[in-house]
Amino acid sequence: MRYFLIFLIAFTGSSVIAQGTVKVTNVGKGWADNSVNVTIFRKNSLVTFRNTQYIAFYDDSANVIIGKRELNEGKWQLHRTGFKGKVSDAHNVICIMADGDGYLHMAWNQHNNNLHYCRSISPGSLTFTQQMPMTGIHEDEVSYPEFYKLENGNLIFLYRDGGSGNGNLVINSYDIKSKKWSQVNGNLIDGEGKRSIFGEYNWFYQKPENQHLFQFFEYFQGDSGKGLGASHQTGWTALVASLISELSKG
Repeated sequence: MRYFLIFLIAFTGSSVIAQGTVKVTNVGKGWADNSVNVTIFRKNSLVTFRNTQYIAFYDDSANVIIGKRELNEGKWQLHRTGFKGKVSDAHNVICIMADGDGYLHMAWNQHNNNLHYCRSISPGSLTFTQQMPMTGIHEDEVSYPEFYKLENGNLIFLYRDGGSGNGNLVINSYDIKSKKWSQVNGNLIDGEGKRSIFGEYNWFYQKPENQHLFQFFEYFQGDSGKGLGASHQTGWTALVASLISELSKG
């Protein structure tokens, strides 16, 4: 099984270019058969609470690893959580966030499936609760989890409920006083069963016999997401994706 070393690159000083001070920290061995540890839509796999920094990644056996270190130290304390992810699907990223009391919250292994969520048993701990629900509402087809911390220490959790082209944006809120989640909105953005890239031609691609006909466009309209330029079922977008995949294999 191929793996790579997870590195943390820390920049110090007010002007990185002027001072040229870069510190690289070796964290540990991570999964490297695809981009699940580094994909662009992954949010908050590295967070800081006061003087402690936390990191989350899949190791070379697909285990969820949580680590922490003091900001002025280079050595990481790593803990294998007992949770695993389907790392063959790069959608299944890990997302973490520390709330205002120092509890670490985590979601992982999410691509149109049941919510995988837990939190640390105490502030600063690398030991987590069992997998548990947040609100129990709209938690059957979760993708793209994102945590955000508010100024008062409470958390916001966003995710897509439903499949591609037919998902809704769900927003949950966590209160550090009650230590409970509540749902703010269940369909802030409604997919309406459509894919934005097809624009006014959605009617054609909504037909059962055409739903598998994905197009690869040259570029996209910034406001609507509609695909523009030449479109191909095996075009430049697919070629570039294939080249990136081959290059990642060394």
